[in-house]
Amino acid sequence: MDIRLNHKHFLALAGVAVAPWLIAATIEATTTADNATRIDIVGYGSAPQPVQLLTMSAGVETFDTSASGAMTANSTAVAAIRRDLARYGVAANDVRSSQLSLQPSSRSDDSDRGRTIKGFRVVHTLTVTFRDVGKTGAVMDTLVAAGANQINGPRFSSEARPEILGPARLAAIRDAEQRAQFYARALGMKVKRVVTMHDGGGYATPQPALMRLDAGNGTDLAPGQDQVQVSVVAQYELTR
Repeated sequence: MDIRLNHKHFLALAGVAVAPWLIAATIEATTTADNATRIDIVGYGSAPQPVQLLTMSAGVETFDTSASGAMTANSTAVAAIRRDLARYGVAANDVRSSQLSLQPSSRSDDSDRGRTIKGFRVVHTLTVTFRDVGKTGAVMDTLVAAGANQINGPRFSSEARPEILGPARLAAIRDAEQRAQFYARALGMKVKRVVTMHDGGGYATPQPALMRLDAGNGTDLAPGQDQVQVSVVAQYELTR
């Protein structure tokens, strides 16, 4: 016989106020052939992780009355950007062309006559991976000075580091144990043993970065830190 009970049933049994993580829980209680009661519970854990790397895109847009002129101007600016990235220690393998376009276009004359100039527009976008996060703000300023006029990002890595997964897993196991103890007490029972436990995997959840422009010191990028989230699925046997 299977008995499916959600958190509302157990809260009614316990008659107590509980933390939000308990309110969000849903478990399944099963009576086995040997008359043992077992419950399946998901435990969650997290641990902070310093930002490992981030990616940003830097683009150069150029315009000229001829296609070759627009391409030449763009190539010159992109070459300068690549040189400055190398000067800051960004490896060539961490710089990738993600967009290159050449299209007929037009723009207004800067003079008072407001003439429309027909020509060609070239956009070349580089995706850059920064492994030394502390230099990101200074590199961005250098890219703009070198000719980049389109900056997008940052985007952070979502890969969890092995040394951070350990503490997060321990927190998830403790969380599952606390939930099992709570539901056992609500049923007037005790936790006898862990029957099975499965790793639900882990991933990093990047937090939003703060970026501000200081007139004296340039761009300051505050990457913050990631949170590594882990879950475990455990089955507990209860006894009277």
